[in-house]
Amino acid sequence: MRSAFFALLVLIAISFAEVRYCHAMSATQKASTLDTAVDDDDDDSPLKLVGERLFRETRFSQFFYSHSRKSLNQVLSKGDPVVETLDTIAGKIQNPYRGQAISCAGCHFVEQATDIRGGGSRAYTDFSRRSAIPNRGDGLFETPRNSPIMVGSTANPNYFLHDDGEFESPEDLVRSSYFGRNLGWLPGEGGKAAAHMAAVIRQDDGSFPTETDLKGYSYKKLLAGDPSLPAKFQIPEEYRFDVDQSTDQQVVDGVIHLVAGYLNSLDFKKDKDGNYRGSPFDVFLRKNNLPQRPNQGEGARDYTVRLAKMIVQMKSVQPVTSADGSFTLHNQDFTFSEDEIRGFLIFAGRGGCAECHSAPDFTDHVFHNNGASQLDYDDVHDSGAFMRLPVPTLAQRNSQAALYLPASDANPTGQGVFRHAPSTANAMYADLGVWNIFGNPDMPRPQALMRKAICYSMQIDCDRADDETILAGSLGMIKTPTLRDLGQTAPYMHTGQIDTIADALIFYMKTSEMSRMGVLRNSDPRMKMVNITADDMSYLEKFLKSLNEDYD
Repeated sequence: MRSAFFALLVLIAISFAEVRYCHAMSATQKASTLDTAVDDDDDDSPLKLVGERLFRETRFSQFFYSHSRKSLNQVLSKGDPVVETLDTIAGKIQNPYRGQAISCAGCHFVEQATDIRGGGSRAYTDFSRRSAIPNRGDGLFETPRNSPIMVGSTANPNYFLHDDGEFESPEDLVRSSYFGRNLGWLPGEGGKAAAHMAAVIRQDDGSFPTETDLKGYSYKKLLAGDPSLPAKFQIPEEYRFDVDQSTDQQVVDGVIHLVAGYLNSLDFKKDKDGNYRGSPFDVFLRKNNLPQRPNQGEGARDYTVRLAKMIVQMKSVQPVTSADGSFTLHNQDFTFSEDEIRGFLIFAGRGGCAECHSAPDFTDHVFHNNGASQLDYDDVHDSGAFMRLPVPTLAQRNSQAALYLPASDANPTGQGVFRHAPSTANAMYADLGVWNIFGNPDMPRPQALMRKAICYSMQIDCDRADDETILAGSLGMIKTPTLRDLGQTAPYMHTGQIDTIADALIFYMKTSEMSRMGVLRNSDPRMKMVNITADDMSYLEKFLKSLNEDYD
């Protein structure tokens, strides 16, 4: 590259002056090069094949239960209206599950809508701002938030699942999804839902239509790892169980365990050492022998800054071009060159983006308030309305659980007014994120780890903070999503209100300025550090697009 370009990189690198740099990577710790990258993806493993069939199983839904007439291997005569069409940011399109019932895959697509006009490929999200759910007469017709990406969601050992961290394990998430509102089950119907699931598993004869190539094989054989099955359908020993020798509860637990294993297997392309390899950014690191992950004991943010400094100091750079790869699912060139490098240096430096979206995962896996809930609420009402919204204390909230807390088996009439999409019909409807979960007596499992995560984001000492302070600090916090493969996950934010990457950058320009002005309610302290200008937009957008890969 031209020397003038590297002079420009040095100028950009001035923004790193206030950051403490870590020591340089030793030669023995260098990441694999292009020549040693190995594809260890196993998309056709028995765990994935059987787990995917269960994930896409429409018969577990309440609609199928109430319309099947006990004929559990027969296709419904009429499908659930919720899957007749599929909402997208451009309007309604044909739903690939038309004539059937809802399943987990009904909100987490991959290739199902690829051949549908207006559809395309997804990375386990859908196309809607907020996903439609079955009508059960309780006034709920959609989820309160945009469907979160599932790929790589369990990659970090201290992960939370869902935008507000409601679940601390895949098993908790799967159980709640199968027996919860998204599949049409109301609070208090969990026992009925579990018994129905066990009945479907026991009575399945393999004839029910399935999107996978497992048609003709019963769950009884698949879950037992029957030796008569082809080897590619024999699940690992730890997931096997005998349906006939198991109680209903054991059948349910076995299914949930297997689907949780399936969720754990969903990840972006990586090599045999666990390094990302699918995006132009990843190829750039390998091609230039740059470190692909933090050193042991090094934080992801420090690694990201160190990586940027190393790029600035390189005497020659090998750009990524179409000779290094290509896209089939994205309408863009497979490239990482001058503009993408400049975008990364802004991202990692004065832009402040890496404070929460550090490489290589491009998420810190915890919670922050970036102002999305506030802007969403103000868009429905008026500017400044969210700042004036009365929010109860911890004691007030828990003493009025039916009003403030989400519905659960222990609180079946819970309105969850602060876990709701804003609406002119009710000025109380707002989404306060983690506020709904922390200190919630109906959700004890994630509390210990969540307390630490909230304190980290608040930048306070947990040992000196009481629960009332932490609850107030959790207002508006949402789990940081990964920035990988944004091309297959629009619309953006948990509100689903942002259609493009460019619009997302404008959002951060606005909310960071609001934070500095003191008009962003309970702003994350890091928001004041975000410094994106109009001149940065094209470079940042190109860098973010370089994190795309063909996820299928």
